Amino acid sequence: MDELLDISIIRTETRVKSGCLNSKYTVNPIKVYELKLTIDDSYQYFIYKRYKEFRKLYDDVKETLGHNYKLPKFPGKTLHPMKPATIIKRKLELETWIIGALAVKDLENLLKEFLGIKVDCENLVDEHLLNEDEVVIRNFSESINGNSNQRMNLLDTFEKKYFSKRRIIREKQIGTLLGTLLPLCGDEFIGTKSLYVLYKLCTRDHNKDFEIFIQTLTKMPIDMLKKMKLDEYLLKKRYSESQIQAFHILNIFKSCLDTKSIIDIVISK
Repeated sequence: MDELLDISIIRTETRVKSGCLNSKYTVNPIKVYELKLTIDDSYQYFIYKRYKEFRKLYDDVKETLGHNYKLPKFPGKTLHPMKPATIIKRKLELETWIIGALAVKDLENLLKEFLGIKVDCENLVDEHLLNEDEVVIRNFSESINGNSNQRMNLLDTFEKKYFSKRRIIREKQIGTLLGTLLPLCGDEFIGTKSLYVLYKLCTRDHNKDFEIFIQTLTKMPIDMLKKMKLDEYLLKKRYSESQIQAFHILNIFKSCLDTKSIIDIVISK
C-alpha cells in the first residue's frame, strides 16, 4: 500500500476538550494523499487523530504482527504530554512509526480503517470520490444549469466561496468547471460576470493553480471555446470593462494554440 499512499503529520494542534475539567489534549492532523485506481489523479484529505487513537492502533498492530513486529519506536506515554518538547518529539516519532507500518502488507486493513481509506472504490458514490473542493464545483455546475432565474446569484455565491481559500482540484473537475463557465460567458445576462470568473481562474493574482486551469482551457474543444463569444468582448459589443479580461484570455490562446484555431474561436458565428 505504500506505493499508493503518501502520508505525513503536518502539524500538532491543541484543542480544548469539552467537559467539567476543561482539560486540553493534542491532536495530530495527518495529511494523506490517497491515489485511487478508479480516478486519474491524487486525492487529498485531512483527518485528525488523538494520541490515544494512535496508541490503540499500536496495540492492534502489535497483536496482529506478534513476534514479527519490527517497526520503528512508538512514542510511549508520559506524565507531561503537553510540554512543547514532548509534542514535537511525539509528532516525529508517530510519523516515522506510521510510515513504517505502511510498508507491512499484513497491516493494510488496519491502516485503511484508521486512515479512513475506502476499501472498495468501485462501489463509492460520486460524492465520496470527490473531495470537499470538488463538491463545490459539482454543486455549482448542477445548480446553475437548472436554475435559470437565479444564475447571477449562484455565480456570485460561487465566486466568493471558491476564491475564499486555496482549493485542491483535479484536472477532470477543472474541465467540469470550465465546461460550465464557457457557455455562460456567451450568455446575454451573466456573460460579463462569467468571463470575469474565468479570467480570475486563469490569473496568477487570483488563483495559485492558474497554470493547470490554463492548460485545461487550451485543451477544450474549439466548439466549446466558441461559445464564449469572445469576439463580442474584444470588439466592445458588450460592456467595455470586460475587454481587458477578454484580451487576457486571447493572449492565453495565442501562447498555446495555432492561428487557425484562434481565428475559429474568436469568430463565434
